[in-house]
This record gives sequence, structure tokens and C-alpha cells, in this order.
Amino acid sequence: MAIKGILYCLVLVMFLASFASASSYDVNYIQEDGKILVKSIISLDSIGEISLEIPKDARALSVSKNYSLNDEILTVEGREIQISYITEEPIDHSGSDYYFTNRLIFERDFDSVVVKLFLKEGFVVDVVDIYPKGARIETDGKSIIIDWDFGSVNAGKSEA
Repeated sequence: MAIKGILYCLVLVMFLASFASASSYDVNYIQEDGKILVKSIISLDSIGEISLEIPKDARALSVSKNYSLNDEILTVEGREIQISYITEEPIDHSGSDYYFTNRLIFERDFDSVVVKLFLKEGFVVDVVDIYPKGARIETDGKSIIIDWDFGSVNAGKSEA
């Protein structure tokens, strides 16, 4: 009888665990001397393929899984995917002001999307100029961190 109860509990735990998995997309943009280091961690519910557009000037590309790159479309298959590269494309410079301009378009639904922008020491940020609205601004004593938690995002939606 005890073995039957243990087996029942194991089956129940496995069943509930299948609902607990969630897809997430976390991306950090780390500013350093006119360049941006982009670090993305993508977690999918199950093994799947994802395609992302990366900037034309992307260099030092590192991907944790096998991938293909055609034009600026990076295609990767996996469940836990890490991607990083260096780019200057999302930075616009006007006079003494710098603007971070980037747009994420999602090809699939994600249960959680978090985007963080790390600005090097010495930068000043005016809260009124931050778009999209709803960002948290933090500091670690050296960098300014602008943090957007978009929650769940549907395919085809664009953020940031």
C-alpha cells in the first residue's frame, strides 16, 4: 500500500511540474564606451526553435547551442539558450546626449520578459525621457540600471 501511495505522489508531482515550466526572455544591455554588450537568456517550455534579428554590426557572437545565421537572422534550437554579442547599433548620439534605441519584436509568447539597461558610471538619466514607461531605476553604486519587467508578452508584440 505504501509503494502505491509513493507512486501516486510521484506521478502527481511530475504532472504538476509540467504546468510549472514557463518560458522567459531576459536580456541585458550593458553600455561600455559607445558599445553595447547584449546578453540574452531564453528559456522555453520545451525544446524549440527561435529566430532573432541581430544587428548588422554584431561581433563577438556567442551562442550556447548550435545555430545558423542568415543575413541578420539568428536561428537557434534548444530549451535553455544563451546569446551574447557586441554592437553599436542601438546607440544614437546627438550633441552631448546619447540615446539608446532598440526594439524587441517577439515571434512567440513568453510568460516573462525582463529587459535591463546598464549605463556606465557618469551617465545621467532623466526619468521623463525613459520609454517605455514603467521602468524601475536602480544603481549598484557604479552603474545606473534601468529595468523593465513586461510580464507576459504575446507573439507579434514589440517592446522597448
